[in-house]
Amino acid sequence: SWTVIRNFVNLFFILVLIVMAFGTIFDNEKYSYRHMLVPFLVSALLINFSLVIGQYIIGIANGLSSIFLKQIGQVSVVFGKGSQIARFATSANVFDAGGSLLVTGIAVVVLLVGFLLAMASAAIFVLVRIFALWFLLIISPIAWLGYAFPYLKGVWSDWWKQFLCWCFFLPYFLFFTMFAALFIANKDSFQTIAPSASALSQSVTL
Repeated sequence: SWTVIRNFVNLFFILVLIVMAFGTIFDNEKYSYRHMLVPFLVSALLINFSLVIGQYIIGIANGLSSIFLKQIGQVSVVFGKGSQIARFATSANVFDAGGSLLVTGIAVVVLLVGFLLAMASAAIFVLVRIFALWFLLIISPIAWLGYAFPYLKGVWSDWWKQFLCWCFFLPYFLFFTMFAALFIANKDSFQTIAPSASALSQSVTL
């Protein structure tokens, strides 16, 4: 599909040359060769490498994702850590000694459901990401054509915005998931150090 789009877009460069010629003849600065020649050459050259460029950027994003996945072990490990949320909720000082067991149980259920919904929604977005990147790679020659036309600069910028967002969504998500998993796994190391009442009274006396 990318090859078909690329061959179709290459035909439009003849139109770019015609527009450039008329812009130069009628002294239209925006469409003269002085304004369009450099974008035209860059676009004409790189449009044939748009698929390779897109795949390279996706490779960088996937490489970052693999680094974060190695830190958390596997995605299944994160789900396994979800079972420790119950111990985190009951061991943390969220409820005082007189808190009811029912309220604590409801809080644990809410935390577990929220955790599972977050992971399920992330899995759906990761699946959609594949098809979104496929589509954006297919139409990438059109985006590079927009770089050569002044009135198509919006297509160029919008394509890059969407492409980078879908590329680096997964590394962003895994980065914060890594910290969440490490926090849950090492919750005992995060103890709030508060001075006791006797220590406070002694300091005041001193």
